[in-house]
Amino acid sequence: MKLSKKDKIIIIGSMTILTLAILTPRLLLLNSTITCAKVHKLTKIKVNQHLIFEFYEEKEKKLLTNKPLKWFKIQDIDSLKKMDCIKIRYSNIWNSVTEVIDKRLVD
Repeated sequence: MKLSKKDKIIIIGSMTILTLAILTPRLLLLNSTITCAKVHKLTKIKVNQHLIFEFYEEKEKKLLTNKPLKWFKIQDIDSLKKMDCIKIRYSNIWNSVTEVIDKRLVD
């Protein structure tokens, strides 16, 4: 079975878009800053519980980001709220792209 030119373009285009969607957050984090964050609150988004982290960009602008609770080693919200400095990395290009890098929470 031969693929038509249109089908080949669709397949290659879909693969390119998928690859970019997977790699874009990693590429944006190449130019990033590490800072401290605190757990702001726990919220439910659809069926999963998410932690809302609060951090400051260059000690000026307060930002919030969320991550699913199930991604972390520590599941107790009270223990998480007591942590003073949870290390996160945020992109200098697009500050809503974040990654929790604190070894107490992630492997």
